[in-house]
Amino acid sequence: IQAIDRIRAGLARLHRSSVPGNIALLELATGAWTTQVLYVAARLGIADRLADGPARAQDIAAQVGAEPDALHRLMRALTSRGVLRQRRDGRFALTSVGEALRENSEGSLRDMVLFIGHPARWADWGSLLYSVQTGLPAAEKLRGMPFFEYLATDPEFAAVFNNAMTAASGLSNDVALQAYDFADARLVVDVGGGHGAVLTTILRSAPDAKGILYDLPEVVEGAGALLDEAGMTERCTVAGG
Repeated sequence: IQAIDRIRAGLARLHRSSVPGNIALLELATGAWTTQVLYVAARLGIADRLADGPARAQDIAAQVGAEPDALHRLMRALTSRGVLRQRRDGRFALTSVGEALRENSEGSLRDMVLFIGHPARWADWGSLLYSVQTGLPAAEKLRGMPFFEYLATDPEFAAVFNNAMTAASGLSNDVALQAYDFADARLVVDVGGGHGAVLTTILRSAPDAKGILYDLPEVVEGAGALLDEAGMTERCTVAGG
């Protein structure tokens, strides 16, 4: 992953050096637009509607309850960012990037996109100036309490956050196994382990080990489904605190 990041960073520098500085700056400044395009696509489930093959925007619009012309423009925007591709017959198809926006695809980051673009998270970034000027968290200014305390008062946003953390865990699973050999472990404790995505991966590589999943009570409440699907319910103790 680190090698890939270095290559991507090098390509990005090469791209920026090949265009005028003001154009490169404009591309950076409009990144927020891309975030919202991805967020709306994730909310509407556009990638899932294209899982069975190419389709026209008007057909997708009828399925997701969107205005056809507006959705067509959104899908063109997704095409410009490499999420979709538009065929000569006008139909749209998924790219490998778009596959990651599907709900249940391997390596899906749809839940992470739903968190990044969520109105509550968007408001946090909208108060970045306040945080830079004061050194204080924007969440406390906006909601009168720390971020994790607020999660306990907003079940919908808490679910979005927890699902996003589970999705992000999938990116680090292989890295954890490469960094440490767990084969001889007898007990693995994952503190702040979310729904247990990393812990279940580790336990698969350590057949004789038991696991303890520890996180906030409201977080580990949602761990049952993942542990059950992974066949780890009997090997894992779930604790909240």
